Amino acid sequence: MMYENDWDSGGMLFPAFLWLIVVSIPIAIGVYLVAGRMGRTQWAWAILAVVPFVNVFFYIYAFFAVLLYVLDRLNQAAPRAERQ
Repeated sequence: MMYENDWDSGGMLFPAFLWLIVVSIPIAIGVYLVAGRMGRTQWAWAILAVVPFVNVFFYIYAFFAVLLYVLDRLNQAAPRAERQ
């Protein structure tokens, strides 16, 4: 007896897709809050963090955007610390 492959028929595709969205929701909440503190568009960042497969590339972008934001803030704080 031959068994049909569930992955080909889409039987297992929806639960995997749903799992990706459920896992990315807490990350999207954090990205939403970070974007607000950085002065970026919060909803756009949250939506990009939820969309499967797009979010992988967005996480890389967001990591470097936050890193550069922190470095800029530290560079602004350094002259003020030297004056005191």
